[in-house]
Amino acid sequence: MAGQAGSCTEAEPTAEPGESPRLLTVSIREDALVDLLAQRVLCAEALHCPTPQARRRLRQLLLRSLSPIGDSMSQGPN
Repeated sequence: MAGQAGSCTEAEPTAEPGESPRLLTVSIREDALVDLLAQRVLCAEALHCPTPQARRRLRQLLLRSLSPIGDSMSQGPN
């Protein structure tokens, strides 16, 4: 899986550090994300989507990760 993430930045810390964990903004190819979700390496509950469009796209990718097609999931169009 090395080399699949495009970029990574640290989000602004919360006003009260003890309240919630710090967030890290990561860019990753959709097919790599689908593979990580399908293999249960990454849990969707750990992901935060800052916009409604991002949440909608994540839902689509989650459904794609559940597809019974197997490893060929990431070969389809984005």
